[in-house]
Amino acid sequence: MKGKSAKVTPFSLPPVPSHTKHGTDTIRGSKKISRHQEDLHSLKLLYNCYLQGRFANAKAENSTQIQKRETERILYSLEVKISELYDRVRRKRMELQLLQRMKTLSNILQRTDTIRGSKKISRHQEDLHSLKLLYNCYLQGRFANAKAENSTQIQKRETERILYSLEVKISELYDRVRRKRMELQLLQRMKTLSNILESHMPYLEEWSTFQGDYLNSLSKAIQSLLNISLRLPINGNVKVDTREVGEAMTSAIKMMEMIVSNVQSFMPKAEEMESSVSELARVAIGERAVIEECGDLLYKTNTFQVEECSLRAQLIQLQAMGSCNNKLLLQE
Repeated sequence: MKGKSAKVTPFSLPPVPSHTKHGTDTIRGSKKISRHQEDLHSLKLLYNCYLQGRFANAKAENSTQIQKRETERILYSLEVKISELYDRVRRKRMELQLLQRMKTLSNILQRTDTIRGSKKISRHQEDLHSLKLLYNCYLQGRFANAKAENSTQIQKRETERILYSLEVKISELYDRVRRKRMELQLLQRMKTLSNILESHMPYLEEWSTFQGDYLNSLSKAIQSLLNISLRLPINGNVKVDTREVGEAMTSAIKMMEMIVSNVQSFMPKAEEMESSVSELARVAIGERAVIEECGDLLYKTNTFQVEECSLRAQLIQLQAMGSCNNKLLLQE
């Protein structure tokens, strides 16, 4: 090696694989068409699921409206029946009072007639007879009041049972509607996600087709550089041909510039993908906030429903107490 000039072979890198051949383009075109058909099929399935969700939601809302109208009709009929019962009780009480007054008047007239007709019956016996008659009228009035109160209590219990069953049905319908809405929101998010992924699938497919070839060419270039560096003499009086070294370095620089340009061509797509991913994350955060808000609203709705039930129970109790007070006042 000493005193001799070391001849350096010119640096040659493996050529970058070409993607313009007819066979490769045909295969890629068929792959893109099949992938596009699969995406269209999945999109159609998602749209069908979305339509089914809308149909189920509309059906549940329709059944809810029917149940609501039926409940209102039953409540109205119950109110009419209760008002009729109150009117009947009031009329019975008025008739009872009228009968009592007529009975008292007849007793007075009868006593007057007996006094006029015959003075043999003592005053004490007349008072006892009138007292017995009044006591009989009193017992008849109590019996009529107890019977009316019993029928009112039966109607009240039946009304409370019907109201409870209707509240249970309405709560079940609310739960079904809430589940259907959650399923519909899930389908809408899946559709949005599929649209976003479908818009970015061509870039990903293009990169997946180029990635293997570029990695292969890059590994071959690295291996060639390693082989050339291992063949360079590093001791003794080494003389090299500067022209050949310059050509090798020039070819290496050209190859590196080509690799850099290819990488830079993919940078806008990568930045666009990053912005899309960040937008998707922002949308997911917003949807999570909306879901939490819906949960809060559902909790408030349940609280209001419980308060409504308690207020209805208090109203029924107040009505019962008012009716009892009215009865006591009428009896007094």
